[in-house]
This record gives sequence, C-alpha cells and structure tokens, in this order.
Amino acid sequence: MAERTVFAGRTVFWLILVGGISFLGAMGLALFGNSTARSSGADSFSVSAVGHRAFVDLLGRLDVPVQVSRNATATKTSSSTLLIIAEPRLNHSSSGHLKRLLRAPNALLVLPKWDWSVDLVRPAWIDESEMISPDTVARIAGLVARDVRILRPTGSIDWRGAGFATPTLARPQLVAGRGLTPIIAAGDGMLVGEVDWNGQRVWVVSDPDILSNHGLGQGDNALLAVQIVESLRPDGGAVIVDETVHGFEIDTKLNALALEPPVVVTAIVATAALAILLWSATVRFGAPLPPPPAIRPGKAGLLDNTAGLLEYGGHGAVILQRYLRVMLRNVARRLHAPAQLLDAELTAWLDRVGRTRRVGVASADLGQEVAAIGTARTPDGARLIRVARSINRWKQEMLHGPGGNPVDHPRP
Repeated sequence: MAERTVFAGRTVFWLILVGGISFLGAMGLALFGNSTARSSGADSFSVSAVGHRAFVDLLGRLDVPVQVSRNATATKTSSSTLLIIAEPRLNHSSSGHLKRLLRAPNALLVLPKWDWSVDLVRPAWIDESEMISPDTVARIAGLVARDVRILRPTGSIDWRGAGFATPTLARPQLVAGRGLTPIIAAGDGMLVGEVDWNGQRVWVVSDPDILSNHGLGQGDNALLAVQIVESLRPDGGAVIVDETVHGFEIDTKLNALALEPPVVVTAIVATAALAILLWSATVRFGAPLPPPPAIRPGKAGLLDNTAGLLEYGGHGAVILQRYLRVMLRNVARRLHAPAQLLDAELTAWLDRVGRTRRVGVASADLGQEVAAIGTARTPDGARLIRVARSINRWKQEMLHGPGGNPVDHPRP
C-alpha cells in the first residue's frame, strides 16, 4: 500500500501562498501602519481621566496635522513643525533623551502633575490619583530653567495673559524659575512660560489639566489649549506628539520587527506551512507528540510568566511598585482601614493587623524589597519574581490567614 501524504501538493501550495501574503502584509502594517498602544496613563493613547486622547482628537477635528511619534522623534522635527512633549517622566526617559527632543526648533513641554493607579476591573481607566511631589515636577522643568519652584496656590486666582482664554483649574499648579518669561501668569508663578533654551523656542505649560481628558471640557480650557498650540505652531505646520518619553517607542528595523506581533505570528505560520510541505514528503511514524504549554498553568505560573515579560520590557521595577501599592490599598479597603491614614501610617496599621493574624511577612519589609529593586543598577529577574510572589502571598494571608482559611481577628 502506498504511503499517504499529510496534505495534497495543491493544499500545501495554497497554505504557503496565503502565509507569504500574510507575512508581507504584516510587515507592511508594522512598517507603515498607524499602530496604537493601549494605556491608562498620561499619554495620547489613553482615554482615562489623566490621558491626552481627547486633546489629540480635538486638534485633528480642527484640521491640524497631528502625528503621534513612537520612534526617531528628533529626526521628524523642523522649523515648520511643533513638537509636544506632554508629562514626561524621568523613570521612562533619561534627561539626555529629553534634552535631545527639546532641541526642536519649536517645542511645547507640559509638566506632569498626577500619579495614579490602574483600575483592575477596567484597565483603560484609573482607580485613584494623587498629585506628585513638587520636587519631581521641578526636576523636569529644571531641564530648561534654573532655580525652579513649583507653586500650588489655593483660593481665587487672578490670571494675567493677554489674548488667551481664562483657564479653569480646581487645583492649579504653577511654575517659577530663572529664564522663564511669563505668557500666562498668576501671582508669583506661571501657567505658561517661554524660555530660550540653547537658541530654541520652548514653551512650558505647568498644569496638564488644561489639556487632559478630565480637564479639557472644563470652562474655556479646550480653547486655551488650542490657542497655546496655534501660538507656537508655524503656519500650516504639523504637530508632532512624542510618545517615546512614555515608554511606547517601537523599533522599525526588520530584525526587531520579526520578534514583535503581528509579524512574529505570521512568520510562525509561514514556517509551519513550510514544515508541513517537508513533512508531507516523508513517512509518518505515529501521531506527533503534543507541544508543551507555552504558559505554565496555575497562579504561580502566571506570576512567573508575567514577571518575565516585565523584565524583558525593562519596566519591571516600576510595575512592581504599582502592584505593591494596589495590593496595599486593596487589602486596606477590604479590612476597613481608617480612610485618613497616610502611607506610613497605613503600612504600620497593616503590619499590626498582620501580626495578629500571624502573617509571615510584613508590608514594610515588602516595601523595602520593592524600593531596593527600583534602585538596583541591573535588573534581577529572579528577585522580581520572588518579591511579586511574596506580595501575592502576603495579600492571601492577610485576607484568609496563613492556612488559606478566612480569619476574623479584632482590628487594632
């Protein structure tokens, strides 16, 4: 009896043809497509309260040419463009990278204001937010000005800025410093200031709420945001919104794209089709063995795989800090911790509860471990995995006791 092939030659031909076309299409989309990222942060992809998606969409509806840049931003700027660098963080982008971007002939630097935690149920939204420290904001403004001070006045504000709409800000944030010329001012600070930085024109916006999703619709903030852009944008010029400072940089080199979705999926399909062609020409010896699972089953495996992905992306320490913070708040809320406690007081409260419940690790110790990972010069994947598992185990013991069963101890 003649040996049977797995597939007919015509079938294999069509498999290879479809796989090849898909591969070329995926390469084209990756190189020239307008790919977007998912985020809940302070960036142009985000629809959360602190995001800038509505602002970018507004410029587009006003027929302002807008390009969201995820690679080689500095090479795209010219005397006929305006570069917007909105709410950069030094933990995402080095000061050297920011300074290179600020060499653009026309640049708008929007200072950060908020820190937030992601809503675990609706990841596109934020759960809670709080104002970041003035020192963190001052470090960003200090790239273009000297002796920077961040002001957060209370009470009524007397805005000064000829020709600009009046901002509506519930908790305004202003900036002051040597080298900054006021464009829109209030008291001793500025909402918008101009600086001649290395011969380049840079405007600094101190409060991002005038263009964030939650603030753009307040009062005349939308009009003010557009006025600021139009005051800086050359006639007929494009607006470039940089997203490399938020960690969304992509590599358009073919060798890098080959390892990224969707190209990697298409490459796998094409390789599989070729393997089937070769296989069909050989004798089949029994059923093929099932491949091992790509992801280990169980919660422990999920934690390990997630930690590995975070380490590969280079943001493991930042995400681990946010994970600990979310877990602390989640446990505190479920144990009915007093709402007025500060961070240090909340940690002490949780540790007192942990001692009564015989929890094997203290939240303060976890905080020290996470802080040590954040300051380490080189990433340690094994340590990151261990600490992530310890945080998860601490949460389970706090809520269900060391044995995994719910406990009911009096609160301190």
